[in-house]
Amino acid sequence: MFNLVSRTRRRAVAGTEQRIRRQSLLAVAQTLEVTKRGHVVVVPFEETGIALAHNTVLSIPHTLDTVVPLIAEKLG
Repeated sequence: MFNLVSRTRRRAVAGTEQRIRRQSLLAVAQTLEVTKRGHVVVVPFEETGIALAHNTVLSIPHTLDTVVPLIAEKLG
């Protein structure tokens, strides 16, 4: 038997699963001492997170331009 689900519905389900996974990870992260002390830098996923995941000649400068100021701000 085939399960025919529209592409839109599959994306919605996948998106919901990703949100649940992300929320679970955030809940675990909140229990870590480093998070409680505020020593965490949150990297915006949309561009920088993807650039971190796919190291290329073009993505490394973009990542550094984004992440270095976040770390500098955290260090004060």
